[in-house]
Amino acid sequence: EVMLKRLARVDAARLGRRLASVGSALDISASEPWRKALAARLADRSKALVAAMDAAGHMYAPDRLHDVRIAAKKLRYGLELAVDSGAPKAAAQVRAIKRLQEMLGRLHDLQVLQSHVAAAQIAAGPGGHVPGVEFDALAAHVEAECRHLHAKYLSACPALREVPAAIRAGVVPQLAPRRSSPVKMTLSRNLPAAAARGGR
Repeated sequence: EVMLKRLARVDAARLGRRLASVGSALDISASEPWRKALAARLADRSKALVAAMDAAGHMYAPDRLHDVRIAAKKLRYGLELAVDSGAPKAAAQVRAIKRLQEMLGRLHDLQVLQSHVAAAQIAAGPGGHVPGVEFDALAAHVEAECRHLHAKYLSACPALREVPAAIRAGVVPQLAPRRSSPVKMTLSRNLPAAAARGGR
């Protein structure tokens, strides 16, 4: 009874216009120009990742490695959108980029720890020794771990440089706009009466 009373107050013409606007929006979405834009963005971001890797080179440079991590993060976000948009081949790239992010994220954390250890050594005064605290051993361990992760990153670089080609060959074709029939949304102007009949 409450539902029928509310339906009786519905402005069918206004609701019809709203549904028509939704239908128009869905028609535009069905043509999916955003898929082409996403494909172009992925191509640009994959090139940006390789450019950041080129700038980082083979030397251990924390700031430049941080730039690689940021470029990888941006590319990963785009690839995850591609997977959700019906490009399953992007999933392999997501996994590869995620491994890179985790590796460089761990390296960044160690670099931050390294700077704290160095600051603590300076604060400890001449010799940098504090009873019960082996700063030298800790600093050496962190440094060794940073070098180890950097070596792993370098070993992963050749495969990561193939990302742009993999995106062009596997992901972009899957993001090609798909044809679909227009969506039509209409509302009967006799909605309240029809609902009332249904109620009876």
